[in-house]
Amino acid sequence: MPRAVASGIAAPPSTDAVSAHRTGVVIGVLAAAVISALFAVRELPGRALALVGGASSGVARYGGVVATYTPPPGVEPKLGADSEHGDNDVRIDRRGDHWTIELPHVTEAQAPAVIARLAQGGGLEFREVIESRAAAELEELGLAFDDRDTREPTIEVDQWRPEDGGPVHDDVYLHAFARDTLVHAFAEAQRHGWTPPPHTTIVYEQTEPIPDAKDRRTGWRSYFVADEAALDGSAIANATGTYDPSSHRPVVSLEFTRHGARVFGDLTARITGHKLAMLLGGEVKSAPIINSAIHGGRAQITMGANDPRTMESERDALVETLKTGGLALGGQITGAQWVAPTGGGRGVLARLLLALLAGGLGYMLAFGLVRGVRPERRHRAELAAAAGTGGTRLVPRLAWTAFAILVYIAGTWISAPGLNRIELDHVIYAGRALTDARPYLDAAQFSIFALGVMPLLTAFVTVEILASIVRPWRALRDTVAGRRKLGTAVAIGAVLIAAVQAYFVVTYLEALDRGGAEIFDPKLFWPCVATLAAAPMVLAVLASLISTRGLGNGYAVIFVAAWLWSIPWFDLPAGATLVLAVVIVAATVAITLGVLGWRVRAPGRVAIPLPASSIAPLHDGGALALIGTLTALGVAMPRWVIDHMATLRGSLTLGLVVLAIATVLWAFALTRPGRRRAELAAAKLEPADRSLWLRAVAISIAALAALFGLALIRPHGGWFAVCDPAMVVIAAATLADLVEDARVGRRAKLVPVWPLHDPLLVDAAREILGDLPHFIQSTRLRTLLSMFGSYVPMVVLVPEAHAAEAHARLRDWLTPR
Repeated sequence: MPRAVASGIAAPPSTDAVSAHRTGVVIGVLAAAVISALFAVRELPGRALALVGGASSGVARYGGVVATYTPPPGVEPKLGADSEHGDNDVRIDRRGDHWTIELPHVTEAQAPAVIARLAQGGGLEFREVIESRAAAELEELGLAFDDRDTREPTIEVDQWRPEDGGPVHDDVYLHAFARDTLVHAFAEAQRHGWTPPPHTTIVYEQTEPIPDAKDRRTGWRSYFVADEAALDGSAIANATGTYDPSSHRPVVSLEFTRHGARVFGDLTARITGHKLAMLLGGEVKSAPIINSAIHGGRAQITMGANDPRTMESERDALVETLKTGGLALGGQITGAQWVAPTGGGRGVLARLLLALLAGGLGYMLAFGLVRGVRPERRHRAELAAAAGTGGTRLVPRLAWTAFAILVYIAGTWISAPGLNRIELDHVIYAGRALTDARPYLDAAQFSIFALGVMPLLTAFVTVEILASIVRPWRALRDTVAGRRKLGTAVAIGAVLIAAVQAYFVVTYLEALDRGGAEIFDPKLFWPCVATLAAAPMVLAVLASLISTRGLGNGYAVIFVAAWLWSIPWFDLPAGATLVLAVVIVAATVAITLGVLGWRVRAPGRVAIPLPASSIAPLHDGGALALIGTLTALGVAMPRWVIDHMATLRGSLTLGLVVLAIATVLWAFALTRPGRRRAELAAAKLEPADRSLWLRAVAISIAALAALFGLALIRPHGGWFAVCDPAMVVIAAATLADLVEDARVGRRAKLVPVWPLHDPLLVDAAREILGDLPHFIQSTRLRTLLSMFGSYVPMVVLVPEAHAAEAHARLRDWLTPR
């Protein structure tokens, strides 16, 4: 219950129960909006379409090619869709000797190329290349000639050394400008008694013209490969079309089934240093050198260097036909045609159904959670003007905050000393144009503020962690004098970190000149290092200016301003993807402000702020650090966990499991039962017990899981950086604290008396202050950052007339005796 206070001073923040029904409605509406926007961008689940009478999958839904296939006599074809793990949506109807194959997702424009590829027969095969000099024997028979001869075919040698060293490999092969020339030469050789190496067969590959050669015709070369395929198309779970990041050529990315991935990994481990041929329709498409075992379950086929549109067309046709798996050589496509999709416009009904289901489920989950956990809502702090000597004017505070932000923005346009900005613009523009990326330069990346505030924040976090580990330093965290000592350590650490980072940044700039571009003047190496290292100290001054004369916490305001400034707002997208992004941001802000406005408490016990774990589990590093720490301590992690660490953020199930575990561990470290017992006892409060802590953990997991789900479905790249959940959460908390700071400051003129650095002590501090009017800054943001947010102190502010008494009470409470 609120305490009675002196006349003219409003009561401290009061609490009331959070309405389960109202929370359920809000979450239900948000869930429905997110799902509706999501499936306006992404493909609807087939089951949802089936519920409203639409086609759930296959050619009926997407359109595509329907082909009739007759396998060769006595051969049972292996098709990719037969695989237990295949997910390419290919359908096969087996009826006697005539099989019907459906290839969905093929457009009418793609259909002729796909049908032509199917008609060639033969699927994908992986065969070991057998190195041999047997081809050289054809010269003795007069059927092949030295590579300096003008006659065909010519004898040539392929030599290579594996990347990890070892002996040189060489392979002799025949080359000609017509495939038939090679076939004829080998046939004649066999008529004269020549035989290929044992257990091999002869295959051919079309080669590209030699750069700068006079003869620009494509050629053909021979290979001796194992007579049995080590792997075929039945091992392919899916195929997708993409581009090689270095050459920008169209490539086909293959994804193996689990069995296929194991076989492929064992095969590449066995033939390391040798070549592996990929054949399509009995023709070699590529034969790369295997430098190490490939256990990722993926491989690529690079298209030939023809016209880009032709390569893309061939790639797309190849992608669709590869999904059929290993059509046996000798089989025949007896008929094929393109079929248009059917089903009409059932998508709107299906999306509406999913939105209603998501809304109902969201309501039930939120209602049940709030009823079970019983969180309370804290009312806004209110300070009457009579509590001080008159409120401060808002306009000057806004002006100081805007001034500091504008100084930062201006600094991002000032190039680092020695940098040729025009040449750098040209290089970056050209590089981005090649990859079809946005042709603009991130000015802040090469400015005097290139390091930003990160050296400062890194120093803050490092010192705070050390202070929590080193026993003699722990008492320094709660007192004004102790914080001054830690602040000195932070300043020293920030200078060292900034100097090291500046050195490596300038070294990188100097290395850019090695490509021939005159980007950096090496004579200004050390002046540039000094400038970049000093810039974070300038930002520290600006942050202090905001904290003392402006609004909000200075470091947080600059950090958020820098993030917002880096977003390409002029690159605003359009359509349903923009709607999805806006809905995700709105849902993230709503969840953040809602949870930060709650706390979990019990009569006579300290209130646990939410989220009890901070947002550490939501960061990429938060959950991954948990796995890495356990591994470093010698805990044997399951192989599947290690395999999925790199894709943790893309896996809903694994991601939620790790997030839940990380939330429990972080909550135990920050708000565990019994923590801060001595300080709470002085304020006549009991620490949290197990029941109270479990309630706080439950609602923290639910909130962070919702934010994690939003992170998985958010669009990526360019303007969509505004959807980054961790940054949106921090920005929302920073803005909310700033608004409250402005509101309270207008009603009462306050001065700082004590910094708090543990959200668990906020309510205890209010008990200690009793009837003294007060306001505590940045409680929302510090709750989110907790241990890692020492640069965001929760400053206790009181009217100047009460400053001495408030300082004395807090000093006597927190200063060790």
